[in-house]
Amino acid sequence: MRLLVAAVDPDPAGWFWAVAGELVYLGFVCDRDREKDVGGCGCRRSFTGLASGRATTTAVVADLEVDPDQLRQLLRDQFPGWTDEEIDDETADLIRLGSSWPIGTLVHRDLDDVDALEAT
Repeated sequence: MRLLVAAVDPDPAGWFWAVAGELVYLGFVCDRDREKDVGGCGCRRSFTGLASGRATTTAVVADLEVDPDQLRQLLRDQFPGWTDEEIDDETADLIRLGSSWPIGTLVHRDLDDVDALEAT
């Protein structure tokens, strides 16, 4: 299944603290970063590594040997306080995002918008 995994950001203004190749999701965004005019920590641009909890500003579409049930279990293991509905919603979001582009596509995030990185 195609999913987003952590990738090194080619933009010098980006960062990479996650583990290369780990599954990522759209993590928490602080209130300051929700306001576009106000400088914040940059979390609005970050993907969060599922295993490490660390950030990267770039992800890449990868073909992982995982099915939807295994993905749900990974999320349950990582977020034991989440409800079944939250797990199902996050699973659907991760599958939707990964299936949006071909394998190898680099993507960036701005809040809930995830777009392919333009080739230079």
